[in-house]
Amino acid sequence: MSCDGGASGERHTRLARCIVSTRFLRGRVSRLVRIARFESVTVLEAAEAFLAEHDLADGTRRKYRETLGLLERHVGDGQAIADVSGRDLVRFMTGRWRSSAPATWNRQRACLRSFFAYCARQRWIVGNVAAIIPPSAESKINTRPDRSGDFVSSS
Repeated sequence: MSCDGGASGERHTRLARCIVSTRFLRGRVSRLVRIARFESVTVLEAAEAFLAEHDLADGTRRKYRETLGLLERHVGDGQAIADVSGRDLVRFMTGRWRSSAPATWNRQRACLRSFFAYCARQRWIVGNVAAIIPPSAESKINTRPDRSGDFVSSS
């Protein structure tokens, strides 16, 4: 085989290009596999990252940790955050806090919305699935009296 040009030189050049292309593609596939593995974050891992990254008051941190721990138990140990649906969250909320005071419902809702917004910013999920959780219907009661002194509902 001659490398001085001609037909065999062209084959050698094509072969070298194929080897370079193959190595390049293997490198890209390898990176994509590593990214795919990284993207598979569990609810527990996401919760730990969320709590570590946010500067929260001790009481708030404790309540958020409790809520996110309950969520993890609800969806199952080792559940990927990307597999948690809005429907799962609504079931979780109604199962735990359906008969709670409106303020309690809304605090839990705020915790989940903040947590899932964080997960979306990390690109572990697409969009904030907690946005589907409705506010407490009773929370829409106006706490200011109207001109007659009666409390009025804003709904």
